[in-house]
Amino acid sequence: MLSITFLGTSGSIPTVERSMPAIALKYEKELFLWDCGECAQRQMMKYKIGYGSINA
Repeated sequence: MLSITFLGTSGSIPTVERSMPAIALKYEKELFLWDCGECAQRQMMKYKIGYGSINA
């Protein structure tokens, strides 16, 4: 199953409601991150995405 999580959707300046751009795509046991800007680590913690689970 494919799962897409938008970790941030703001532009170049984060706001209180929106973090810098970052997308996590999970397919079966693989996890891929795209456009990981500043604050991506904080958002990964918020959505309970472990650092060790990243494949690319």
